[in-house]
Amino acid sequence: MGGRVIRLDLAERVQPGAAAVPGDDARLRPRGLAVIESQSLLYRGSVALRTKCIEGITVNEKILERYMETTVGIVTALNPVLGYEKATELAREAYANNKGILEIVREKQILTEQQIKDLLDPVKLTGLDRSKYQKK
Repeated sequence: MGGRVIRLDLAERVQPGAAAVPGDDARLRPRGLAVIESQSLLYRGSVALRTKCIEGITVNEKILERYMETTVGIVTALNPVLGYEKATELAREAYANNKGILEIVREKQILTEQQIKDLLDPVKLTGLDRSKYQKK
């Protein structure tokens, strides 16, 4: 299993503090005090969010692979090759049979494994520039 458990409760507690900042300016207090309080609130909230929720998150590649195999949503990536009508038909079939789109594509031998791998490459799908995210 990958990484730490994400503390959603903490993330939800940081949000009201961030939402309060725009209202600080409208309160009946000296303007400088409102700015200092807002900065402090945002700083403390962001530090807590980073240290308690974000640091240490790792990717669980097995889970991601399973999601990619079973989701119907990736059908949009197949549109340029299969066409909208065919891709929609496959998505309907996958949903109706409680299967993933890739399972249907493989059963019908519509694409080769290499084509699937190329079309659904996450780097290509997201336009990710890997050079910005090299491991240290």
